[in-house]
Amino acid sequence: MIRISSLFAVVCTTTLVLAGCATQGGGEAEKAGLRPVLAQAPAPLDRPSSTGGLFLAGEVALDAGSGDQAAELFSRASAADPSDLTLKERAFTASLVSGRVERAAELAPAPGEASDALVALGRLTRAVEALATNRPKEADAILSEGWSAGPHAPAALLLAPWAALAAGDTKAALQPHPGSDRVVLSFADLGRARLAERAGRYAVAEPLLKALAGQRDSLFAEAYGEFLERRARRADAIKLYDAILLKTPDNPTIQSARERARASRPAPPQPTLRQSAAEALIGPAAALSLRREGDLGLSYMRLSLRLDPDSAPVWVLVGDALNAAGDREGARIAYEHVRPGSADHVQALTHLAVLRQQADDPAGALVLAKAAYEERPSDPQAMVTYAELLRTAKRYDEAIVLLDRLIIKLGTAPSAAKLYFLRGAAQEKAGRWPLAEADLKRSLAIKPDDAEVQNYLGYAWADRGEHLPEALALLQKAVRSSPQQGALLDSLGWARFRAGDYKAAVSDLERASALEPSDPAIVDHLGDAYWRVGRSVDARYQWDRVLTLDPEDDLKATARRKLKEGGGAVGETASPVGPVAVAPTARP
Repeated sequence: MIRISSLFAVVCTTTLVLAGCATQGGGEAEKAGLRPVLAQAPAPLDRPSSTGGLFLAGEVALDAGSGDQAAELFSRASAADPSDLTLKERAFTASLVSGRVERAAELAPAPGEASDALVALGRLTRAVEALATNRPKEADAILSEGWSAGPHAPAALLLAPWAALAAGDTKAALQPHPGSDRVVLSFADLGRARLAERAGRYAVAEPLLKALAGQRDSLFAEAYGEFLERRARRADAIKLYDAILLKTPDNPTIQSARERARASRPAPPQPTLRQSAAEALIGPAAALSLRREGDLGLSYMRLSLRLDPDSAPVWVLVGDALNAAGDREGARIAYEHVRPGSADHVQALTHLAVLRQQADDPAGALVLAKAAYEERPSDPQAMVTYAELLRTAKRYDEAIVLLDRLIIKLGTAPSAAKLYFLRGAAQEKAGRWPLAEADLKRSLAIKPDDAEVQNYLGYAWADRGEHLPEALALLQKAVRSSPQQGALLDSLGWARFRAGDYKAAVSDLERASALEPSDPAIVDHLGDAYWRVGRSVDARYQWDRVLTLDPEDDLKATARRKLKEGGGAVGETASPVGPVAVAPTARP
């Protein structure tokens, strides 16, 4: 089955109705009806109304990212007052987002009970539920008309051929797609190719797949490669995979496909009807997620899983969506649905490792990252995640060995810029500054406008008192690109401090501290700058604040020394070299 990992990037490069990539906030989701504006204010908590209490509790759960709990609360409230359409809307949307598709289908609003967009989403939900429960004629009837426009029309039009085929109407299933949107047409062509292959019409399927593979690189290339493997044309499949890897050598999905074909292992089976129908919903889901319509995108993913509950790629996407919404427990459960042996298991393990790290369990995170790496040592994401967690655990040499291997593999590919940065950070922490400096420069040579690397190298130079003009130029560029990042302003202020421009340093560091008031290193730098401009009382106040912000031991000791000795300790490096509040990311 086609992997979905590169789908978001592909959809985002095309300008069309289905997938605009500009950030539009939450307005579109509201227009689409997923989180409708309340018709009336909710009942106060102190009102003697269990329905009102359930409603407010559901809203709190929804805002906290607990969709499953919200669905239960809204459903209970709706059952207590079936005449309240707002309760029914909330119960429907929360049930859908939390994966209770069967319940959502029961609660789907009828025309006149909600906005047109929400009614359409309800129809789509009922169609999916009908397909999932072996009622294809009902699904076909729902999807066969009334979808010419609206936010859910692309998904319905992509799903309709599979409902028609399930209902026995092969002729209708193979009809060209009526839309004009390029992404919708691309996924429609994929569906037509799948349908043609099922019907044994390989001469129809292959030109469609071949055109898609050329149009979208790795996204549809895997689908074409699997088709070739099923036709016992492994040499052609390997040639296709090699061509993709020349462009994207760090693509683990295509790497795995190539390894399978070269080893003459069995080709992936043709997707079932329900799997293909589930696949049809992924393009719209990705487009909605790219437009920051997270709830709508997640709803489509849940509909897809209702048709194919074992789809590992979609479970990974659900985990990513829930994690982005702040529901780490839901994300963990989603990632754990991915079974060992799946092509996506390594990706799920790496994401679980990051979740463990975020939950302040570095030992558990390292165990998972190591397991992912050992399962697939050639996987770039697994290698980088494991290397980063080794670096975090101060096992710098082990991290560098992994990054060495990956850098040799990728050469000067654009993604290598991040790898040089990560290796440079590890070299710097290991005390090998010349090697670190060389890697940071290589990273900028590949990607000159990377503010994170500009910040790291510029700060390191400034902190050492080296190349101060170059350091200031780098840090000024970084701040211009992200003027509201306190870490960047801190680095620029510290560079000006090191250059002796204390007045300008105070200005930058005050802004940095306002943006990051709880960062002890920024507060410490501000104290140093205050001392240099003669504001000794303000300086001591800042150093005293450092001790209240849970600083690292060396920073704590330095702050105490400054409070005791005053200006005699100012200007010493209070923390390990490296930009304040910036750590290398875990993925290139």
